[in-house]
Amino acid sequence: MAVLCFHSSPRSRTASRLLIVEHTWQSKHTIMDTRRQIRHFIAENFLLSGDGFSLGDDASLLESGVIDSTGVLELIGFVEDTFQVEVRDEEIVPENFDSVDRIAAYISDKTGASILAGEQAC
Repeated sequence: MAVLCFHSSPRSRTASRLLIVEHTWQSKHTIMDTRRQIRHFIAENFLLSGDGFSLGDDASLLESGVIDSTGVLELIGFVEDTFQVEVRDEEIVPENFDSVDRIAAYISDKTGASILAGEQAC
């Protein structure tokens, strides 16, 4: 999500556009890094194979049998410790934790709000 800022001087508008482009690049880079960390954790702790992570990022971790209810609790601990977010009980639902994509989106939502709050004061 990009933050748009409007200024009267052309120089300020250019600087704002550069910030938006930089934020967009950082967001994409952070999401890719987040997915990589999630895949690595799942491969190391649940797949137990030297093949790495062979599932698609949108594959259901529960339906494919990769994790069970105990595994979800381990995954929550990993998310809280690694990404410094607090997972509330009502957030522990498949919509947030059933695939790499969903986990990455959840983390982005939880951490992105604080990042954007600092940038909106253009």
